[in-house]
Amino acid sequence: TQADFDRIKSQTLNYLERQRRYNRDEELSKELLYWMAYEGTPYQHPEEGYVQSVKSITLEDVKAFYEKYYVRNNIVVAVGGGYPEGFATRVRADFDTRPKGDVEQVPPPAVVMPDRVRILIVEKQTDATAISMGFPTELVRGGKDYYAMTLVNAWFGDHRNSFSHLYQVIREQRGMNYGDYSYIEPFPLGYTTQDRPVNVSRRSNLFEIWIRPISQTWVGDLHSRALFATRAALRELARLTANGLPESEIERTKTYLSDYSLNYGSTVSRRLAYAVDDAFFGLSGSNGYLAAIRPELAKLDKKAVDEAIREHLESPGMYIVFITRDGQALKKTILS
Repeated sequence: TQADFDRIKSQTLNYLERQRRYNRDEELSKELLYWMAYEGTPYQHPEEGYVQSVKSITLEDVKAFYEKYYVRNNIVVAVGGGYPEGFATRVRADFDTRPKGDVEQVPPPAVVMPDRVRILIVEKQTDATAISMGFPTELVRGGKDYYAMTLVNAWFGDHRNSFSHLYQVIREQRGMNYGDYSYIEPFPLGYTTQDRPVNVSRRSNLFEIWIRPISQTWVGDLHSRALFATRAALRELARLTANGLPESEIERTKTYLSDYSLNYGSTVSRRLAYAVDDAFFGLSGSNGYLAAIRPELAKLDKKAVDEAIREHLESPGMYIVFITRDGQALKKTILS
């Protein structure tokens, strides 16, 4: 109804105009990183949209979208848990009452690797600097190097885990912030959860480093601390690409990740969500993510891991986003 549409539109605009812009600088920095890396492609557009684009949407636009894309041959139905015999078939039959449609298959975005360090500085009145950096890769789930890079990423910057090398270097040794992590797949709203996200699958990904906000410790040191943390992360990445991972660290990470990954499918709903992601990537059975991760990790050796590092982490440049106060001063410091 028009009333429902107006309510949801108002809620979305409230998020765009207030929460995203003013509330979580670290989440905004991650969205702006995607905006930079995917310029000119559909992935540049944030999922929630822009203020002007949401304002322009009408109820007729929503109805037209529904009729075009919510067709029976474009719907994946997933059912899990305890249910009576024939229930899944009946649910599928309900969705099959929708008409069949001709849905255009949009190709993966054509991305351009940065040829040098490209920096976006967003100025806000804040006492902490949010930092995100990264570059596109050709890595997708189920690809040749996916599990090797899963291991590498767990060692380098596993999300919200003290096992992370970046966490140890920047937080534990230097006490600069709350945490420092890296990603080979999207991880939206990482500040809210330690669980791996599901159903955010994409056909193009970034290697991303997330440096949680760096605060000033005394007047005038905000930018110097932010740049020190940035250089520390880049230095550790350069060491990784130059030297690879020692055999001992590969085995240590195998043990850690083999144990920790048991938590990924801890509920029926999460296992179901992973199965939907498997369908997106064309994986099934023993090739599905939850079934394959531990056996695939066990197969890895130093040669495979180091080859994956060279293939996916050597980049001629980097996109970096800073959200900070007095952006001109930060720019001047960087250029000097």
